[in-house]
Amino acid sequence: GLICTVSAGFDNLDIEYARKLGIKCMNVAGANSTSAAEFTWAMILAITKRLLKADSMMKQGIYDYSKFANIELSGKTIGIIGVGNIGSKVAGIARAFGMNVLGNDIKPSLKNRYPFIKFVSLNKILSLSDIVTIHTPLDNSTKYLLNNTNIKLMQKYSVLINCSRGGTVDEKALITALKRGRISYAGVDVFEK
Repeated sequence: GLICTVSAGFDNLDIEYARKLGIKCMNVAGANSTSAAEFTWAMILAITKRLLKADSMMKQGIYDYSKFANIELSGKTIGIIGVGNIGSKVAGIARAFGMNVLGNDIKPSLKNRYPFIKFVSLNKILSLSDIVTIHTPLDNSTKYLLNNTNIKLMQKYSVLINCSRGGTVDEKALITALKRGRISYAGVDVFEK
């Protein structure tokens, strides 16, 4: 038997159990990186352009953009946590929008590969970025990478996007931050459970 996942990681599979059953596990790292980067941008644009609110208002027969303002991306700062296959594509798109691009990754060699990204610490990403987006695998080093302590470093107007793995962000801390107005918006398509 064979299980093949179209993702960079295996955290959604019980590898040990599969091996006990004699089932090989494979992944196709990078196969969906363009799609994942585009989806990240769909989330960013939906939030910053207030698309869901505008859609809801139109369905109610209300067309009043004075009720909300969209966020222009040009000149804003995006912080990318994990500048691998997906994060680097997100960075390239951000550049096309005229954004300042900050990056954080465990691989120092990426600094030479992406000179348009300013690599900084995780805390600087959180405190300096208008938009923070996560593109890391889930392992012991990234479990609750964003948590109750460091989410507080984010700006009140900032946006957090998690299209990487559930568990990289402490969901309770994120909900608390949103309820208390510590950050403005979150776009999440992955959950811990």
